[in-house]
Amino acid sequence: MLPVLAFALLSPPLPVGPAFEEVATFQAPEAHQAVAVDADCFYAIGNRVIAKYDKRTGERLATVEASADLPLIHMNGGVVQGGELIVSHSNFPFTPMTGSVERFATGAFPRQTALTHLESYSLGLTDGSLTSSLPFLREPFSPVGPRAATVYTFAHYELPLIPGYESGVERTRIEVRPNDGDAPAGFVLPESLLRRLRPHSVSGASFDVEGRLWLSGHDLPELYRVAFPRVGSEMVLEAAHPALIAGQGIAWDPSEPGVLWGTRRREGLVVKMRLKQTP
Repeated sequence: MLPVLAFALLSPPLPVGPAFEEVATFQAPEAHQAVAVDADCFYAIGNRVIAKYDKRTGERLATVEASADLPLIHMNGGVVQGGELIVSHSNFPFTPMTGSVERFATGAFPRQTALTHLESYSLGLTDGSLTSSLPFLREPFSPVGPRAATVYTFAHYELPLIPGYESGVERTRIEVRPNDGDAPAGFVLPESLLRRLRPHSVSGASFDVEGRLWLSGHDLPELYRVAFPRVGSEMVLEAAHPALIAGQGIAWDPSEPGVLWGTRRREGLVVKMRLKQTP
């Protein structure tokens, strides 16, 4: 225990950034796992259901649910790109772990409000549960150069009541896969962040308009701004930001700079927030 204690005492303090302030809340009982957003709507994501809402009025416009023809088990984070909602999906809590990326047509707003499943891209067996799948937006340093890529988050937990999920949060990783099929780049999380996540893991991820990557945990009311390292395999925790959410999937708003959406799932709420400006 002494080496572990010494390491903890020598670990740098958690850097704290400006808090997020609440702008609005919307009732959305489906938002058990995540929220995604585009210019007109937000999408409340549950394990086996997605609901589309008008982001101005909070009116529910459409839903799509798991069925015999659409056997969804555990959906997680989502992102909207080119009129499609891209949702990460896993077989949590079952093992061996598998993952897929599910694509849904969002429909033209407001004339067409339906949500339609388009296709499924299977990742097969995965080392960890897939919680996010993001088109890679260029940050100041790209681990795969100028190529287009997708960023995946594979979560590991310390949940002894669930067989197969006792492997340790430190095995959680962020993987950047070039879309040309070249070898992926993989990264782990720093101990300062792992301490905030245990016994769960990364539940949400989203790029802001500047290409910075933000992560969320499972329960704590805070968000983590991270960066890819220039050397080595450990992500850099730049700051933790207090936020009036309760973990789970997050989404930066592409149409409103500085606005981020999250959830408080026990209250059945989707939360619209803005990062406070520093003096």
